[in-house]
Amino acid sequence: MRTLQRRLTTDTRYTLFGLPLSVASFATTVIGFSAGLGSAVAFVGAGAERDRRQCQAPGRPRTRRAP
Repeated sequence: MRTLQRRLTTDTRYTLFGLPLSVASFATTVIGFSAGLGSAVAFVGAGAERDRRQCQAPGRPRTRRAP
C-alpha cells in the first residue's frame, strides 16, 4: 500500500507541475512564431517597396513625339 501511495503522489505531482509548464511553453512558441512571421512579411514588403521606387524614373515621364 505504501508503494502505491508513493507512486500516486509522484505521478500527481508530475502531472500538476507539467501541465502549466507545457501550456506556457506552447503559448510562448505560438507567440514567437506569429511575431517572426509578421516581421518577415514586413521586411519583405519594405524591400519590395524600395525596389519598386528605384525602378521609377525621377522627374517627368518621357513621352514620344507624334510622327
